[in-house]
Amino acid sequence: MKKLFIFSVCCLFLLQAQSQDYIPLVEDGKVWNMELVSTWQSWPDYGVVRTEKWELKGDTVIGGVSYIKYYEDGEYRGAMREADKKVYICHRFDADNQESLLYDFSMKEGDRVSFNDIEFVLASEDYIESGNMAFRQMKLADVNNTGEINYWIEGVGALEGPCNPFYSMRTGGVDISITSCYVGEKCIYSRLADGIDLPSAVIGKESLIYDLHGRRLEQKPAKGIYIHNGKKMLVK
Repeated sequence: MKKLFIFSVCCLFLLQAQSQDYIPLVEDGKVWNMELVSTWQSWPDYGVVRTEKWELKGDTVIGGVSYIKYYEDGEYRGAMREADKKVYICHRFDADNQESLLYDFSMKEGDRVSFNDIEFVLASEDYIESGNMAFRQMKLADVNNTGEINYWIEGVGALEGPCNPFYSMRTGGVDISITSCYVGEKCIYSRLADGIDLPSAVIGKESLIYDLHGRRLEQKPAKGIYIHNGKKMLVK
């Protein structure tokens, strides 16, 4: 019994140590496989699903500071760097080469961050498993209770993509979500594996519906795409 107790304690210690190891987001060769769904009813491609590859590839120096170039579907969009668990980006459209804070993974519960004059608080955090790795997941809520909730996954970014840390930043008329994340040939994250997206049907819970990121909805959206019994449903 004593040996079993010691073994259990050791396993718990190792699991906690693994989950607490910081996973960097900015790595040369990191690839995000993205799914984009048109959500504007007036557009001829309404409901059409397409895929893109977003990636960090190749070093560059801006203002004497080292960065890694960031591309979306082959188009150069800027450059990122990471320091002290904070991710910064220089957008290609910024003529002054001024970087801006993209993520702050050093935040602890109760800490706040502002975006476009909107203040968010780190409401809670937990760990999810994917690819035999434990990822810290952060839930950020609008302080003014507008209902906007954002999820950051350490080493992966926001559910809407690495360059969209807040839901309100995403492109209008398009619902964007990460399907998987690779570093070289290694898949480190998959939404289908960790259950964040496309939840499987559960006996006795056939009425439950979700958005494209696996967040439960109280009712069907007026328009757009939602998940029911593990299948995508389109409301026109």
